[in-house]
Amino acid sequence: MMSIHTLIQRAAGTGRGVEELNGHIAAYNIYETADGRFISLGAVENKFWQNFCHAVGKSDWIDENLTEAKPDNKVYAEMAALFKSKSFAEWTRFSLEVDCCMAPVLETNEMLNSALLKDKGLLTGIMDGQPPALGQHNGEIFE
Repeated sequence: MMSIHTLIQRAAGTGRGVEELNGHIAAYNIYETADGRFISLGAVENKFWQNFCHAVGKSDWIDENLTEAKPDNKVYAEMAALFKSKSFAEWTRFSLEVDCCMAPVLETNEMLNSALLKDKGLLTGIMDGQPPALGQHNGEIFE
């Protein structure tokens, strides 16, 4: 998820990335769920933001796509309350049903067992087998 941010900040030479992609707007943020877990929303593109707004019954938010993620901002406060009104599992199902660029924030063990990563073969060889013994590859390295 951070590859785009890294490329942008390296190109800009700022080290900060793009303000809209740093959690400064409500449409691109991480929200706590009712059970203390987290969901990421990356609805920067209008189609994703509109899909999200319609799906949660908040069409009045559509023009607020760049609203600031500050507690005193009415829309952001309402969004935070909305996310806290449902469980992690409920929002995860929502993210699979609504095309709004939303995903659960997984714990390490959940990520390692993720069907998405397994299906794409992204973990192949990374965690297989036991770690090498101390000095096991010294000959290969120092030849």
